[in-house]
Amino acid sequence: MAIKYRPVFLNYGFTLNIDKHNVHRPQCVICLDVLANESLRPQKLKWHLDKKHGDHVNKSREFFLRKEREMNNSKSVMSLAVFPSKGLTKASYLVAEKIAKEKKPYTIAEELILPCAKAMCREVLGETAASKISTNPLSADAIRRRIIDIGEDIKHQLYANQEANKFVIQLDESMDIAQKALILIFVRYRHGDDFMEDLLACDELQTKTTAAAEIFAVVKHIALHSLMWEDCVGICTDGAASDRSAQRCH
Repeated sequence: MAIKYRPVFLNYGFTLNIDKHNVHRPQCVICLDVLANESLRPQKLKWHLDKKHGDHVNKSREFFLRKEREMNNSKSVMSLAVFPSKGLTKASYLVAEKIAKEKKPYTIAEELILPCAKAMCREVLGETAASKISTNPLSADAIRRRIIDIGEDIKHQLYANQEANKFVIQLDESMDIAQKALILIFVRYRHGDDFMEDLLACDELQTKTTAAAEIFAVVKHIALHSLMWEDCVGICTDGAASDRSAQRCH
């Protein structure tokens, strides 16, 4: 029969460790060694303390209690570093969303936001909270991946919200800071008792031409995915002249 741990064993520097089979095993709070269940006897625990930690033989129970707390805190930090909580993951997505909306560089999270968050947590909540927040994945690569995930999720929600499969698209051409021609595609659709409008896609035009046939080809390639042309009940453009070539493409 397995031996049960008793609180008095802490006087010898041993705390309780329960293995995967729910068996009590003694763990030394100084060297962190975990012994077999059969070692849960005062004479064996005292032998370990005498032979391996002779300089701690006459320490008080309060000393071993402090060592036990230090060991548990160390375990918590290690567990947090290896297995980030869902709360930290969600927090990194919230930061990524804010960065995307404000059009800030990805590096701002690691260089500015994280140090500020750690300083505030340390001042208001203490060092433990600051250590926890410091494990938040906020590198530039992590922020980039989060923003891509958010974009994909928005796209899936957009398709899921297409009630009755009917929609209207609006097209607009723009130039970015590198003087590249971009096509912006907005979609408007019915959702519940209201109408919703979202940005469906943004992509580069291969040339700077405004020919309706080329724009139509780009729209068909990058935007409609699971949306069907026969469900499109209207197309709106920004002051573009009518062009029969678009009708021929359709």
